[in-house]
Amino acid sequence: MPDSVEQARHWYAEELRYTAKVDLSAVIDAFAAIPRERFVGPGPWRIKSPMDLAEYWSTENADPRHVYHDILIALDEAHGVNNGQPSLYAYLFDHLDIVTGEQVLHFGCGTGYYTRLPPNLSAPLARSRQSRLTRRLPGGASRTRAVATSPG
Repeated sequence: MPDSVEQARHWYAEELRYTAKVDLSAVIDAFAAIPRERFVGPGPWRIKSPMDLAEYWSTENADPRHVYHDILIALDEAHGVNNGQPSLYAYLFDHLDIVTGEQVLHFGCGTGYYTRLPPNLSAPLARSRQSRLTRRLPGGASRTRAVATSPG
C-alpha cells in the first residue's frame, strides 16, 4: 500500500489512465487533486464486489487509502446507492471536452465527488453545479454537499 494518502490518490489517478483509456492529462490531474475520502462517509467502507454484483465487503479499517481504487463504495447499501465507478467517470470526462467558461450541471450527483472534477478539467473559470432529486444520503454524505459545489 502507498505510504501516504496523497501518494495513493496519485497512483489511483494514474491507474484510471489505463483502465478507462484516458488521453487528457487534465482528467488524471483532476482525479489526483480531489480527496475522494471526503465524499464517501467515514470508514471502514462497504465495497461493491466486481466478482458478485449482489455482494458488498468491508475494508479492514478506516484508512483513507482504501478508497483509492477503481471500486464502487456504498453510500446507501440497502438501496444500492454507490459513489460511482471512477473509470466510467474518467472515460466520460475524457470525452466531454469541457472548456474554460462552460458550466456543467450534474444530476443525480450523490455526494458531489464527481461534480467537483469538471472545474479542475479546464481552468478555474469553469463552473460545476449539482442538483439532487432524491432524499439526503446517510452518514457523511450530507455534510460534504456544501464542499462539493463549486462557486459560480
